Amino acid sequence: MRSWLLVSLLLLGGCETMSTAPQEDIDRLLSGEVLFGERIDAASPVPMLALDDQMKQYVDSKTRGVRHAGLKLKQLLQGMVDDGLLTLEYDPNLTHSARETFYSRQGNCMSFSVLFLALAREAGLDARFQIVDVPPNFSSEGELVLLNEHINVVVQDIRHDGMYTRDHVVDFNTAEYSGNYDMKRVSDDYMQALFHSNQAVEHLYLGDERAAFAQLKTALGYEESIAGLWVNLGVLYARKGFDDDAITAYKQALWYKSSNRSALVNLALAYERVGLTEQAKIYRGRVDYYRTLNPYYHYYLARDAYSLADYQSALTHIANAIKRKNNEHQFYRVRGLAEYALGDRKAAQASLETAESLAGREDIAAQYSSKLEAIKDG
Repeated sequence: MRSWLLVSLLLLGGCETMSTAPQEDIDRLLSGEVLFGERIDAASPVPMLALDDQMKQYVDSKTRGVRHAGLKLKQLLQGMVDDGLLTLEYDPNLTHSARETFYSRQGNCMSFSVLFLALAREAGLDARFQIVDVPPNFSSEGELVLLNEHINVVVQDIRHDGMYTRDHVVDFNTAEYSGNYDMKRVSDDYMQALFHSNQAVEHLYLGDERAAFAQLKTALGYEESIAGLWVNLGVLYARKGFDDDAITAYKQALWYKSSNRSALVNLALAYERVGLTEQAKIYRGRVDYYRTLNPYYHYYLARDAYSLADYQSALTHIANAIKRKNNEHQFYRVRGLAEYALGDRKAAQASLETAESLAGREDIAAQYSSKLEAIKDG
């Protein structure tokens, strides 16, 4: 509660009202002239979902003559399993188009999702992109944002038990996450923007700032409301010493999402570099405020306390997490482990039973079932 009061006073005490930047400032950011001495054109859009004839023939070979959507999905997935397309060489920093992923067998979860969605649509299935809201890194450092929040594909209206339909989620790498995280469906343009943003980051890692800028410009042409795009644009300006322009970009990110952690951290760092320490303090306060609101921050504190055998502190932190989100099975797991370590087997059993009931995946629920059996037998 003290942090909330502190931040509220800071905000009331002089933080500027966040508004969209004037159009001339946006034009300046997107021209590239400040960075490179000349106007930089947007990169050519990559046909992210395009299939060639061989890929279309592949889909036909797996689904020819099948009319039922559920069976079509099953056969397409089985074919991809048999042909090694569901066991790609995983690289979290490698974002490929459908065609590149099909032939290289490499990529991140975005690459796989792009490939599967393109193949599924070719098969006539109603497939959409979906983003899993995996918790952020809670460090206080700034810099680039690789926009590959865990992405999967949902195939809509698959008939189930004759009379009912349901959506079927196809996920390349469920090992990336195990929590009950929020999900949202996004448009192809949204995904195209993420695709080009990640291409920009890859170019930056290779030291090609011009190509990175051009990719970011293309990304913003698809979906300008993604805060992370403006953050990465700001990082480009900050790296070249143009902190005032970087600040404009970070503020534009916050116009679209006021709680964006990367924008807040980078903005505070930029203000510190230009000597505006009071403004930097305000945005550091906002970072702390939004972090405190996040249930997974308290979960991470609880996990750390548990690893240090500070079980009472673990229970305190996990209670704060549960107060903010009461349907996350991971929280009850930590609570149960801490309770068991403190000798309260009855409470531990109740917590793990709750965790089991909330687990969205059978493999995770089975793990809780095993733990419960061990407690009963012990």
